[in-house]
Amino acid sequence: MKGHQLIAYIAQQQLDPQSQKHIEQILDGKSMVVLATWADYARKQKAWKHTGPWHYINIPKGQSLEQSQRNPKGDVLSQLEYFEQQLKQPNISKLERQQALKFYIHFVSDIHQPLHVGYASDRGGNKVSVSWYGKSSNLHRVWDSQLLDSNKLSLGKYAEQLQRQYPSNDPLFHYEEWLNQSRELLPAVYQFGDKNLSDNYANQHRPTLELQIVRAGKRLADKLNHIFNNKV
Repeated sequence: MKGHQLIAYIAQQQLDPQSQKHIEQILDGKSMVVLATWADYARKQKAWKHTGPWHYINIPKGQSLEQSQRNPKGDVLSQLEYFEQQLKQPNISKLERQQALKFYIHFVSDIHQPLHVGYASDRGGNKVSVSWYGKSSNLHRVWDSQLLDSNKLSLGKYAEQLQRQYPSNDPLFHYEEWLNQSRELLPAVYQFGDKNLSDNYANQHRPTLELQIVRAGKRLADKLNHIFNNKV
């Protein structure tokens, strides 16, 4: 959860005034940070249960995106493309635009988490049981939240620290480039001998996840600035 909020916070600070105005109107003045996790709560409701596959994409080990069989129910890549187009549509309802933006914010985060672009064989690390500082967990949960939980700074201070620590000038603008960059991180994610993960694993991988958060925040802002300055 903290990762989604950090990304939204970083993005919000980099919006231009016109985009900020559009987004405030769409979200009825609510913060992107507050709504960054809406999609996770929504998929637990019956009406939104079908959105579960949209949060990830599975590509078998050794295959490229082009070689893999896509989920006909949608995946994180197809839905980023879809909701970007929705946000550019002038004639959709305010509710549709609001939902599109909330999904879009969330999925930009998801595609930067390596295990959201992982392997169906272990459900993106969910079936990889590990111990995290002595407590039962799984690899996906470690990367979704536990790697960041040890930082006790406020959200704003943590986001500012990350931007100082990882100044990102990464020019990648296309979703497939983001996906491929996240995929490149996967082999290292699985590199551990003892499943009792603690300081060694955290110290090795937390910087990787934090860099991905900064990248995602900047890219989310860049995309939203492009969408709302050119199409809406």
